[in-house]
Amino acid sequence: MPDLNFPKHLRYWRALSKLSQMDLALACNLSPKHLNQLENGKAKPTRQTVLQLAQALDLSFKNTNGMLDAAGFSPEYRTSNLFSEELAFTRHAIQRIIDQHNPFPAIVTDPSGNFLMMNDGAIKLIQFMVNPELIKHTQNAYEIYFSELGFRPYIVNWEETSRAILQHLQQEVLAIPPGEPGYDLITRLEREYQLPPNWRKTSQKEEDNNAIFNFHFCKDGTHLTFFSTFTTFGTPRDVAIQDVRIESFFPADEATQQFCEEIQHSNSNQLPQR
Repeated sequence: MPDLNFPKHLRYWRALSKLSQMDLALACNLSPKHLNQLENGKAKPTRQTVLQLAQALDLSFKNTNGMLDAAGFSPEYRTSNLFSEELAFTRHAIQRIIDQHNPFPAIVTDPSGNFLMMNDGAIKLIQFMVNPELIKHTQNAYEIYFSELGFRPYIVNWEETSRAILQHLQQEVLAIPPGEPGYDLITRLEREYQLPPNWRKTSQKEEDNNAIFNFHFCKDGTHLTFFSTFTTFGTPRDVAIQDVRIESFFPADEATQQFCEEIQHSNSNQLPQR
C-alpha cells in the first residue's frame, strides 16, 4: 500500500538530498516558514508545489509519482511495462541498439540490476564465466557480479571495481521508492556476499562517479579486459523508459576483441564450462 503521509516523504527526501529547509525553500521559490509547515503537516501542498519540490530534490519519475500520491494527487508520469504492446517499438529500438554492439556484451537492466534484455555477446560471456546453477536462482547483474558462482573469482581488479560499482548502485537505488523490490538491494548484498571493507566510507569520499567501469577477468588462463558505459534515455515521459539502463562492454585490448569475435561464432555447447 502507498504511504500517504506527504510530510514523511518530504522530510525523507530532503534529508537524503542533504538540503536544509532554507536551501530547498529557495530552490522552489517558497518561504522557509511554508516549507516547515509542509514538513510538519500544518499546510497542504498544491500539485505544482509537489512537482517543484520533486524537481529540486532530483527525484525519479517513480518517486515523483509517489510524492504526488502521498499528497492526494494523480501521477504525473505513466507507468507502463517495457514488454507491453504499447512499448513494442521502444523495445525493438533497444534490441537493435544492443544487437548492433555484438560481438561485444551489452545488457539492459532496471535500476536494481535485474536483467531485462541482453545481446548474444553478453549471453556468450555469461556462459563462459558463470556457473549455470547461479542463473537458475538469480537474474540480477549485481548478484552475479558478487557471487562466488559468478564473476567474483575471476575478477583480477575486484576490490577496485567493486567499490566503483557499489558507489554507482548507491545512486541507482535512489530511483526506487522505499519498500519496493530492489530498494534493499545493498543491504541484501552486504548480508549475502563479501564486499570490500569500509566501502561506504570510500564511496562517500569519491566525487568522480562517471559510471565507467574497468574489468579485468582471468579464467582458465584467459585474460579479458573490458570497460563499460551506461546509456539512459534523456527525455523519457514514462517510468518504464526512465528505468532502462543499457550497459555496453567494450574490449580494452586486441586479445579481448579476438576472444569476443571467436565465441560469437561458436555454439553454446562448445563454450568452455566451469
